[in-house]
Amino acid sequence: TYTLTISGIGEMKDYGYDDSSRPWYNQRKSITKIEFDNQVTSVGAWAFHGCTNAIEISLSDSIEKIGASAFQGLSKLTGEFHIGPKVKVLGQDAFYATSISKYTIDESNTSYVVKDDILYSADGKTIISCPQGKSGEFQLSWLDGVETIADSAFRNCKKLVGPVVIPDSVTSIGALAFQACQGLTGDLVIPDSVVGDIEEWTFGNCGFDGSLQIGSGVCSIGNNAFQNCKFTKLDLGNVTTIGDAAFSGCSAVEALTIPDGVKSIGKEAFKNCSSMTGELVVPDSVTGEIGEGTFYGCKFTSIKIGNGITAIGQEAFYNNKASESTSLVLGNNITTIKQSAFSGASIGGNLVIPDSVTEIQKWAFYNCQNLTGDLTLSKNLISLGEQAFFNCKFTGPIIIPDGITSIPMSTFYEANTVCFVVPGSVTEFGNYSLD
Repeated sequence: TYTLTISGIGEMKDYGYDDSSRPWYNQRKSITKIEFDNQVTSVGAWAFHGCTNAIEISLSDSIEKIGASAFQGLSKLTGEFHIGPKVKVLGQDAFYATSISKYTIDESNTSYVVKDDILYSADGKTIISCPQGKSGEFQLSWLDGVETIADSAFRNCKKLVGPVVIPDSVTSIGALAFQACQGLTGDLVIPDSVVGDIEEWTFGNCGFDGSLQIGSGVCSIGNNAFQNCKFTKLDLGNVTTIGDAAFSGCSAVEALTIPDGVKSIGKEAFKNCSSMTGELVVPDSVTGEIGEGTFYGCKFTSIKIGNGITAIGQEAFYNNKASESTSLVLGNNITTIKQSAFSGASIGGNLVIPDSVTEIQKWAFYNCQNLTGDLTLSKNLISLGEQAFFNCKFTGPIIIPDGITSIPMSTFYEANTVCFVVPGSVTEFGNYSLD
């Protein structure tokens, strides 16, 4: 075992994640204590990441700044951590994945205060950091008078349990603020006082298992903001943007209403929300493409896509298997239905491809066996991908439009149609294309 002493005058160098240029890199797993001489004024970013056997940190009173992720991953650090008299900057995730259970602070420090073991700004209006080893019920008093919950403030506080009530005093909640707080449960209400964005991963991987209500001040939900939470109901308020994977893995949510003002929905936004059923309406306000995997693995019984959508992305509705046949209405401005967009879905009955569509990519409706009625193709279709309608069971005649020159392999394999009407423009047929 080793004691690592940081000496010199002034600020310590910042490092990157798993940075092998650190002089102690090769000995990092043998270090058990880290101490600082009294002329060192900062702790470098990522400086001690990987020192996984360190059990003691001794900061000198000269330290003014602790860099981002400086002690990240030192899981054997337990008990209290003392903030010295001159510390005025604590970087994000400085103590991420440690087991520190309380902060203490020098009484002469003018930048921060500690209440109930938690670090706040000096005026008490910003929660800076809750130690990740802190346990017990989440206390409403911790948020009294708080206006800002900083980035990563409660991140990875897995030992905190119970519901969280965010008071009306709060106007901003930072990225990763409650990420991986798996013991937090019940309903979550974002009050109207919170304005702007719910940042990326803010509540990702939390245990909330009631309803989510987003206040009127929130306009954007960031990437992964609520990923893998256990909500049963969603009220999205007045949001206009839903980021990538925002609700991915929220497998207990039972239904989805997209507000009329929503303009964009990111890829995988509701992927594997496997309890989502009933009607899905994508309003006309949503423009552009429904992204890759956006509704992958949901179970809607009715899908209506608005006229603002121009493309259905890859695997957007992949494996949408409801307990009954799903009705599908496509908007009138869609030009492209991409690869595997509806592959394996329970879409049933008749299918009408609007005349705006010029391209249907491979596997778009692969294995949609409940399609047992008529297929009406776009009159302006010029490209059909291989196996686009593989194992669909259409029974009516299928009329191939004049713009098609090639019908690739297995495009309509296993169709039960009574006949195909093929124009003279088609000069190439793949194997089993009309079988």
